Amino acid sequence: MNRSIDDLAIISCLSGRNFANSLDHGLRSLMGRTPRGNDGFIMPSEEIWFPGDDGRGLGEVKTVIDDNIRGMHAVVVQDTANYFTNYVDGDGVETNLSQSDRYESLRSAIRAARESAAELVTVVIPYFPSSRQEKRTNHKQKGKLREAIMAKKVARDLERDGANKVITLDIHNEAIEGFFDRTEMINVYAASDFIPYIAENFDLSNAAIGGPDAGSGPRCMFYADILGIDVALAYKRKDYSGAGGVDEIKILGDVEDKTVFIVDDMIARGGSIEEIVKGMKEAGAKDCYFITSLPLLVGPAKQRIEKLFADGFLKGVMVTDGVYHSDYFDKNKNIYHMVPVSCTFSKAIQRLHVDGSVSDLFKPQTILEQIEPYMKR
Repeated sequence: MNRSIDDLAIISCLSGRNFANSLDHGLRSLMGRTPRGNDGFIMPSEEIWFPGDDGRGLGEVKTVIDDNIRGMHAVVVQDTANYFTNYVDGDGVETNLSQSDRYESLRSAIRAARESAAELVTVVIPYFPSSRQEKRTNHKQKGKLREAIMAKKVARDLERDGANKVITLDIHNEAIEGFFDRTEMINVYAASDFIPYIAENFDLSNAAIGGPDAGSGPRCMFYADILGIDVALAYKRKDYSGAGGVDEIKILGDVEDKTVFIVDDMIARGGSIEEIVKGMKEAGAKDCYFITSLPLLVGPAKQRIEKLFADGFLKGVMVTDGVYHSDYFDKNKNIYHMVPVSCTFSKAIQRLHVDGSVSDLFKPQTILEQIEPYMKR
C-alpha cells in the first residue's frame, strides 16, 4: 500500500485527547516529520453534546471534523475508561462523562470519519468496553446466568459504525476477536514495554513472575521465559454470592525470599490484588510488585493500594498510560511506576498505515533483543 505520511490523521474524542497527544508525539518521532505542513497528526475536531431531555445532563452527541479527510487513514482515539475529563458547554457548565457517554462519543467519531469519506478507519481504544462481559457468568449457586454478552455487541457496533481495524491493549479475552466478522482486531501486548522496564530496573537474581489465577498462566509464562525466572500462580476460590470476594488463596510455586512481579490485565476495585499480595507475602515473598496494563482503579482501589503500600505488603505498582488518571500517578511516584505503551501503539499505527506487520513488535525475539544489554549485567 502506497500511503504517504500526509494521508494519516488522528481524530480524537474528548476523553481520548491525552492518549492522542502521546500518539501524535510518537508518530512525529517515528516518521521524522509532520504531515501536511501542520504541527502534528491530530486533525482539528469538536465533540458537541446536546442537553438531555429534561434540560439536565447530556443527551445526544455529535463529532465535527474541521478539515478534509477524504481518502485518508483516520485514526479515531478514545480512552473509554477515563473518568477525569469533563465536557464544558457554551455556558461554562461542566458535566462528567460516564462510560456510556464516552462510548457514544467514540461511535459518533467513527461515523464522522466514515461519512467524511476516509479510506481507512482505525479505532484506538486501550480499554475495550465491556471486555469482561465476553461470556455468560457461571454463578456458584445459580449456574449459568441469563445475561447479555455485551463484548459481542460492542464488536458488532464498532464494525457497523465503520471501523476497519480496532487496536486495543491486553484485551481480557482474545476470543473477543471472533466477535468481529470483517473488522481486524489488533491486541497490543504491554509485556513488550513492561519486560524491558523490569530487566532494566530490577535485580532478577532471586525473582519470580506471579499470576493472580490459573488462567493467567500463559501470560506469566511469556514474561518468565523471556526474563529467565520462575513462575508462581495464585489459586483463587471465589464466593460469587457477594461482590467478588475471595474465599481462599493458595500459591502454586516457590516465592520464599523472592521479589514477585504479579501480572494482571487490569485492576478494577482492587479486591483481588489485596488478597493475592497478602497471600504471596504469607508464602514468604520478600517484595511484591503488581503489574497492570489497564489501571481502572475504580471505587476503593486507590485507597486499598495505598494501604497495602503503607503496611509493607506491596512494594509498588507498574501501570501504563492506557487509562488517564490526571496527575494521580505523578503525585504518587513512590507507589506507581509509569511504563508508557503509547509509543508501542504509535509503532503499530505506523505499520498499519503501510500495511506492515504489527505482530513482529511482540515476538519474544524482538523483546529479547531489547533487554539483552540489561541481562548481561
